[in-house]
Amino acid sequence: MATDKEMQTALDGAVLGLFQGKMSTFLSTIYCGLRFSWDSTIPTACTNGINLRMNYDWVMTLTKPMRVTLLAHELWHVAYMHMGRLMGREMRRWNAACDYAINYMLRKHGYHFDIDPVTGKLM
Repeated sequence: MATDKEMQTALDGAVLGLFQGKMSTFLSTIYCGLRFSWDSTIPTACTNGINLRMNYDWVMTLTKPMRVTLLAHELWHVAYMHMGRLMGREMRRWNAACDYAINYMLRKHGYHFDIDPVTGKLM
């Protein structure tokens, strides 16, 4: 099990990369408005627009550049207000469509992917 310091260091690295990257002012503002927590009960990462939760063990399987991409990905869900725009749609399909759109945009802006943005599997 990782120590609190190791967990904070991993998060700080991703946040620093995010703040130095493209669209940093916009994304950093969104990040600062969320409540972050490590959560071992979820398989990967998620946000509800208020909380940002990530599974530490899974996050640590990613390279540092991919952690920045992951953080940006979750923040774009908030920026595009995906949670409030669900409107009776089937949740899994809606999330998959949102993920596809976000990952397409991130790739176009030069973000790094270790994970295939369509399948979600390691490349």
